[in-house]
Amino acid sequence: MNIENNPVYSTLFSTIYDEAKPVGNLGRGTHYSILRAAQPLNYLNKRQKEIQAQDLCVVWDEDHDTRVIEVIEELYLQNLLAPVIFIGERKGSVTVLVHIDFRDNDLLFEKFEQQLSHITSSLNDPWTLAIETYKAPPWERFQSVMIHDNSEKVKTYLDNISNLWDLGLKDYKRPTLIEEDHLPPIHDASPTITTDNSF
Repeated sequence: MNIENNPVYSTLFSTIYDEAKPVGNLGRGTHYSILRAAQPLNYLNKRQKEIQAQDLCVVWDEDHDTRVIEVIEELYLQNLLAPVIFIGERKGSVTVLVHIDFRDNDLLFEKFEQQLSHITSSLNDPWTLAIETYKAPPWERFQSVMIHDNSEKVKTYLDNISNLWDLGLKDYKRPTLIEEDHLPPIHDASPTITTDNSF
């Protein structure tokens, strides 16, 4: 995975995948980016012994409005980002899809909704808010205003992204360091200087 050439949307997150413009024909110019953050909380916003990696998906529409990053940053700084799987902005509205375990906790969810509503309404350009559940129970038909298209197509699109990137919380894997004895030998490319003492 080469993230060196991806844009930096925030100094709080790494951009591990980025689509800069619409791809395909879903919705109105739908495309996405994957952001990664260090996350000390679990899906219920409880502190864990070890920090995990959190991968979340930003779903863009045709205008690729990066102001949604302000919302994500505020969620992170206020310890509210852990349950978020997808977040997107479309036509002046922010839509957040949260983990089902979090949505099932009414007390936590109500507090989250109040705090997120305060964040979105406090921006220079206030946005309306929709909070939905990703991976809804089997008996509940998936509906989302995140992407303007057929619900089944939207669900398939989001599922494919989630499966491809294993969205959510996961163990943090430290990058493998190359040990000194496994490094290739260093060849001295400097010119050889000889001294002729024959005269």
